[in-house]
Amino acid sequence: MVSAYQTMEKVLQITVNGDSMRPALNSGDKLWIHFARRRPRLGEIVLFYTGSGYVVHRVVKRLKSGRLVTKGDGNYMWDGTLIREDDVAGFAETECRSRVLAVCVAHLSYWEGKWNALAYNGGGRMRRPILLLSALFRHLYQQILKHI
Repeated sequence: MVSAYQTMEKVLQITVNGDSMRPALNSGDKLWIHFARRRPRLGEIVLFYTGSGYVVHRVVKRLKSGRLVTKGDGNYMWDGTLIREDDVAGFAETECRSRVLAVCVAHLSYWEGKWNALAYNGGGRMRRPILLLSALFRHLYQQILKHI
């Protein structure tokens, strides 16, 4: 069904299932997906296909290779797979009033994922300070999400 809407460049309403994007999106929320041929922007919430289905997460980093790092706002780590721009099927319509705040959320979310990965994959004696820094980043972007 998604591919049909994508081909026609129509708008599709979906219901959010899960809490990976909390507090921006909660389970049961209605979300409009726009299908357009353009580059995903940092901080934007996108719909993309993984091997097991479609996912709606935020773009938190664009790598030099052109791949995108995505992460659910409610998740502690980045998504396990880097996606290509071609993997992005659509773009979520959100009520974000500030593009600058959306980019700030993306950066803070990215660094939270980076610090958590470091803490759990060899943080050693520095694990506690790293996790505290990660918690600070999470707190900051969760507060920003409440206001955008």
